[in-house]
Amino acid sequence: MRTIITLFFSSLFVSLILTPIVRELSLKLNLVDLPSGRKVHTTAISRVGGVAVFFAFLACISLSYFSQNNITRELFTDISFFYLLAGGGLIFLMGLIDDILNLNAKIKLLAQIGVATLAYYGGMRITGVTFPFVEYLSTGILSFPLTLFWFLIIINAVNLIDGLDGLAAGVSLLVCLILTLSGCLAKEFVVAAAFACLSGAILGFLKH
Repeated sequence: MRTIITLFFSSLFVSLILTPIVRELSLKLNLVDLPSGRKVHTTAISRVGGVAVFFAFLACISLSYFSQNNITRELFTDISFFYLLAGGGLIFLMGLIDDILNLNAKIKLLAQIGVATLAYYGGMRITGVTFPFVEYLSTGILSFPLTLFWFLIIINAVNLIDGLDGLAAGVSLLVCLILTLSGCLAKEFVVAAAFACLSGAILGFLKH
């Protein structure tokens, strides 16, 4: 539990420091979203605030390797974690490039499919589902398309609610906190640690 709490507050601290730095750099480089009739903000705001969230999470989760306890040892020996981290990095790069260059929708979709496929073959897959009165139903050959569909839905759902300042980050923070708590209750402490780290990074961003 101490590792989970430490990851949360360390990523919160790093994000609090990084976010204003990223904001000032983006203003100097003119990487901003300008006010318009369809937007609620009245001044230019940074388009790349996610940079602070990503690097706060990445820095703190990486440094946790040196703490060497049961949670971190399990985290860094789980190959699926590295596949997920690689996929997250690719999605981050795509989002950053899109914020700067406004990528074509087809290119973004192909990139998302590639990332979802990478995560699937890394072990992040839907192998079964449960329904009322049905204890467990194996997905069988539908595992890949269902996993792909789920990744695409989540990625684009967050993207679609990113119109209001802080909305996507607020919803993401709530989800991450719930998954942190769920991980602790289910004794899936590696999952809880990862989501605690991401929660802290998002909360530090929201402060600004």
